[in-house]
Amino acid sequence: MARRGGTKSNPWRASWEDQAGGIHTKVFRYKAEAERHEREMRKQRKQAIGTLAEWLAGGGEERFMSGLAESTKKTYRGHLHLRIIPDLGNIDIHKITPDRIERARDQWLETGLSPSAVTGTMNALARIFRTLRKARMIEVSPSAEAERPTILVPKKPPTLTPVEVERLAKAVTFARQDGVDRSIYGDYVRIAAYTSLRAGELAVLSPEDVHLDSNLIWVSRASSAGVRSTTKDKEGRWVIVVDAIRPTLQRLISDHDGRSDAPLLHGPF
Repeated sequence: MARRGGTKSNPWRASWEDQAGGIHTKVFRYKAEAERHEREMRKQRKQAIGTLAEWLAGGGEERFMSGLAESTKKTYRGHLHLRIIPDLGNIDIHKITPDRIERARDQWLETGLSPSAVTGTMNALARIFRTLRKARMIEVSPSAEAERPTILVPKKPPTLTPVEVERLAKAVTFARQDGVDRSIYGDYVRIAAYTSLRAGELAVLSPEDVHLDSNLIWVSRASSAGVRSTTKDKEGRWVIVVDAIRPTLQRLISDHDGRSDAPLLHGPF
């Protein structure tokens, strides 16, 4: 907003911020002239930003991913190049509205994409606009008003019976034409079913984590997008070994011929 503080002959000062965050001023004789100039400068600044795809290609992608874990960067790149750029990339940044984001959301849902994946895409988009705000390239993030899809959580999560667990374990180990032994997948299913370990936790489970003498498994690591890190809650936990998987764990430990911290479960993919 124009304010006083110019010269005696031109007492009104217009102030505006350029695309890089620099502050500029110019003095005018009348307040209306100063305010008109400020509006014009803001308009030019918006037009100078360009499309979302142009900003991302010009270094924006690196900027908005700064500080993220490698696994999160990989996930966000998927959201970015599969949906955000194809559907919103050719639009001028200042023309992307909450309504336009919600229309893209609805299109993604109509293609069969899960609500959680759509929410992840919108989270990546929100981080992009937060980065643009920090750079003073936009004043308001359109993502702030765009509603995420509703993710329905069942009141009572479905569980598998022992018979169903075994049926599933056998189903994923069926023989294929390449002749590769895929029995390890049945072990994945059995251990996951009776321990509730996440896929990333199973991928890095090692013999040294399994304490059969005390019927416990120590879970403190996980793998996400091929990168080892801590578990999701960043704290280790003990998991009880039930009788149903004791023979499976004994066999895997006995057959394991690598380092004690090497993965217990491995196989063809």
